[in-house]
Amino acid sequence: MKTAALALKRVCASRANYVLSFVLDVATAAIAIGFGISGAHEPAYALLTFMAGAFIFTFIEYGTHRWLFHAPASFAAASHHAHHFSPHHPSAMPFICGPLGGALIWLATTALLGNESGVLLTAGTMSAYLYYGVLHDLQHRIRANALPAGPMPGRWMKGRWRDHAIHHGRLNRNYGVTTSLWDRVFGTYSSTRCA
Repeated sequence: MKTAALALKRVCASRANYVLSFVLDVATAAIAIGFGISGAHEPAYALLTFMAGAFIFTFIEYGTHRWLFHAPASFAAASHHAHHFSPHHPSAMPFICGPLGGALIWLATTALLGNESGVLLTAGTMSAYLYYGVLHDLQHRIRANALPAGPMPGRWMKGRWRDHAIHHGRLNRNYGVTTSLWDRVFGTYSSTRCA
């Protein structure tokens, strides 16, 4: 397991993997949206199902970050801890994770809910995953004081930046990157850097 964790850490830190991850995440989300739009019959149903997929992703994001990336004996912990140690260096899960995750979600949701609902849920989930990746990248590239002023999107974005900075200072808090909802539900939210 130690060898696999070391190999994963090297892949995750690779600049090529980082760029390829974004390319494939964009492609996966675009393909899922394309299939979702072409198969949708009712616009309101399509939008609600897409949004349900995006909401489901927020829990996947929280759970993966908390219970996989921060689990002491997890194969993914070493590469995630390297990200905490050097947060400004490129770091991404192996590029195949987005398309593979999208395919698994699509297979599961279409088997349970049928093709139209499954594709729309997958489109929402993969779009939220892409949004998460972009937001997380920006959180490490752009300083919070460089964000636009005003209530929207400036105040909201500064809150996401602050919460993520707190997570990097306190590993057991603020696992959500896109939202603090699940941190609040599970009692892991903090608005301060101190314990």
